Amino acid sequence: MGKREQYVVWTLSGLLGLMFVLTGSMKLINADQTAIQFSIWDYQDWFVYVIGVVELICGGLLMVPGAAIFAGASLSVVMIGAVITLTIHHDPVGATVPIAMLILLAIIMRMRIMRKQLKPKLGDRYGH
Repeated sequence: MGKREQYVVWTLSGLLGLMFVLTGSMKLINADQTAIQFSIWDYQDWFVYVIGVVELICGGLLMVPGAAIFAGASLSVVMIGAVITLTIHHDPVGATVPIAMLILLAIIMRMRIMRKQLKPKLGDRYGH
């Protein structure tokens, strides 16, 4: 992976990670108001905390190279759930945001996987 690709993956990871940290934090800080919206979608109040914590922790982990793929996969599950929820409740326009997040998460995970595959092993460096 070249310098340009590294810059792209770090920039995307940072911006998307920050977005998830902020939205997860807001869900936890405003849990009562968020729970009202979740109840409209037939989710229990405790689900606000689960989603908020996943977004908060995994958003931060997007910046950790060894954990970014796990974090991206976890956040993808949350975004797939958001797309399904919004579509079922007749808000396809609202579903465009989590779809965009899914696309960006897929790009980040793909670039991280490529980087892992291209990274030479210690023995390969020395011809062993």
